[in-house]
Amino acid sequence: MARIRNNHEYKYDAWGNLVEKIVGIVRWQTFTYDSENRLVKTETMANSHVESTSSYQYDSLGRRVAKQSEIKGQSDQKRFLWHGLRMLREEGPEHSSLYLYEPGSYAPLARVDQREGETGNRVYYFHTDQIGTPLEMTDAEGQIVWQAKYRPWGAIEKLVVNEVEQNLRFQGQYFDVETGLHYNTFRYYDPEIGRFITQDPIGLSGGDNLYLYAPNPYGWVDPLGLCNGSGNGSLEIAPGKFDYLFGRAASNAHNAARSNQLALEMKRLGVPDTTSGRQMLTEHLASSTKTQGNVMSTFSNQYGMFEVRESLFIGPSGRAANFKSTFQILDNGTRKLITLIPVH
Repeated sequence: MARIRNNHEYKYDAWGNLVEKIVGIVRWQTFTYDSENRLVKTETMANSHVESTSSYQYDSLGRRVAKQSEIKGQSDQKRFLWHGLRMLREEGPEHSSLYLYEPGSYAPLARVDQREGETGNRVYYFHTDQIGTPLEMTDAEGQIVWQAKYRPWGAIEKLVVNEVEQNLRFQGQYFDVETGLHYNTFRYYDPEIGRFITQDPIGLSGGDNLYLYAPNPYGWVDPLGLCNGSGNGSLEIAPGKFDYLFGRAASNAHNAARSNQLALEMKRLGVPDTTSGRQMLTEHLASSTKTQGNVMSTFSNQYGMFEVRESLFIGPSGRAANFKSTFQILDNGTRKLITLIPVH
């Protein structure tokens, strides 16, 4: 299947994966996928010469853990470490970068760099727009070391300052210079046309358009490449909700029995009853409230408006459960967790 748009030609395979992108008569890109429809190899030709090649590796949870690229004869290798579904660290031959994010979000706050031969770290701070896209990055002295102007769908229009390499784009996206694509956790995004290069892994659960990024790029984000949602809003979870999940509820026999069942499920998933374990659940639930595609039902009563959402949670053990979560929608848009039922 082929589609032509603004002197760009796109060819897809039988599974809906982009396999060729041709720009005029001077640029040609090919894309190769594995059996899970994950991008594993690319080649870019410019004026009949090989401009770049790349290959990518993933872990058992589908997260990209390494890439190798060669651009105009210059080779580069990077490895990526993860905390849940957020990229925590990237490592190259001579440097590494550790990323810090806003709580319950994919919007970056800071980056800590370590360079070979240097004893200290370099700390940089992100300055983002209303949906968490980096506009500037400053050093510890407040000097701008990276600044960009964007086109509407995330492509860089102009790098105003580029003293330090900075590859984060929309929430959850990492810019690959060798292809011009943005790695978006479970898919790759083409900022030139504002759509993904493969179909949504969760099918129609992510929306009717299997390639859509978002209805508009000014108030919506899709940090996982699965389902878009508003970049605004917050989540409220009472501490007692976590106590219930980890077997600490003992107000009556029924609650104690149910709480113990939930604790066994948390153990199966590998979620510890610790600050980090509770933060892991908080981040997952916060992410689940930033999309409309997983709302299964809504209802109201004398206490207010409520919605029931479903989300797939993959725990540190590698095992998964479908979370059926009920939230109360407060007047300011905050989602307050009422119940969480894991099903597997």
